[in-house]
Amino acid sequence: KKESGGGDSRDDDGYDSYESDGGTVYVKEPLSGTYVDEGDLPPAERRARKKRKAERKKKESSKQSSNPAPNSVKNRASRGPGKAQNRWVYVSNLPLDATASEVASHFSKAGILDVNIDTLRPNVKLYTDEDGRQKGDGAVCYANESSVPLALSIFDGSQLRFGCTPLSVKMADFSKKKGQ
Repeated sequence: KKESGGGDSRDDDGYDSYESDGGTVYVKEPLSGTYVDEGDLPPAERRARKKRKAERKKKESSKQSSNPAPNSVKNRASRGPGKAQNRWVYVSNLPLDATASEVASHFSKAGILDVNIDTLRPNVKLYTDEDGRQKGDGAVCYANESSVPLALSIFDGSQLRFGCTPLSVKMADFSKKKGQ
């Protein structure tokens, strides 16, 4: 660790170091005990210090990624099928020219939207007919279940754009339709 603003400390390489107010790092030479500008170290020692720092950062980042946050994309993907259904809302009366990003922007006001692992974009689905034309309905997935009731209360009866038909927003139901 280094203390900024001036001060002695032992850095992660086991060397005593000092960072001046100007940001220059001084390292205590083990043999002489004097502080020298880190840039004045022999090239081999500078490379070795840089390599050790990079390895340390890599270890730290791998520790953090091995324990993902409860709602991280990696962790949500491991929940399995059926677990995410109560985080979806079904939206009807969308304008036929609405875009996924427009819908995502509107619905993100109620909470953080889930991210599609493949596209890394908000998990918004706009339904189309056989010809690829939008049908005026879709679904939005939130990262947290607690956002769904808020979305239902805020957006049911609201307008995506001024002058458009009011939206109908309900909790999504993924059970099979009759006759399927």
